[in-house]
This record gives sequence, structure tokens and C-alpha cells, in this order.
Amino acid sequence: MDVEKKTLKMKCESCENDFILTFHTVKCPKCGIAFNTDEVHEIFYNYESRLANSKLYQHSQRMQKSGERLEKTGETISQIGCLLFMLPIGLLCLWFIISMF
Repeated sequence: MDVEKKTLKMKCESCENDFILTFHTVKCPKCGIAFNTDEVHEIFYNYESRLANSKLYQHSQRMQKSGERLEKTGETISQIGCLLFMLPIGLLCLWFIISMF
């Protein structure tokens, strides 16, 4: 997970307005109060840690890996199907070539 690409909806403690917090936010876009970048980064690191330890996130990661494996299996079956479809055509062409002699 790339925390630098995540966004979180937050409420400014100074002006009480909602805004979107990014990893690189340095001040409130509404009132302009400066944020401590270490605290902002800590919010995202804690978020990443909570998400990574979440059972739902772990299950979704397993499901994604299973989906990738199923996709690879489907591609292999598709290639086998193409081979089986083309095999009789190739044999027929070969039979015509042999029968010419």
C-alpha cells in the first residue's frame, strides 16, 4: 500500500471545516493553519498499520491473489482451447498437402 497516494477526510481543529488530508498536506486549505508534517505522516502510518492488521483487508488480499491465479488459469485454458480448435484444421491442411503427392 502506498500511503502517499491515500487521502483521508478530516476536520480542522481550528476552523472546524472538513477537508481532504493527503500525505503531503502542510496547512489547512480553509483557514491556513500550519500542520506539523511529522504528525500528518504519523496519521497515515497509523492508518496503514490499522488497515494492514484488519482481518477484512487480509481476506481481500487473499481474494485478490486467488483472482490473479484464476485469471492465469483461464488464460491457460483459453490457449489450450485455441490449440484444440486449430489442431484439426492443421491436420486437415497437412492431409491435403500429403494427398497432393
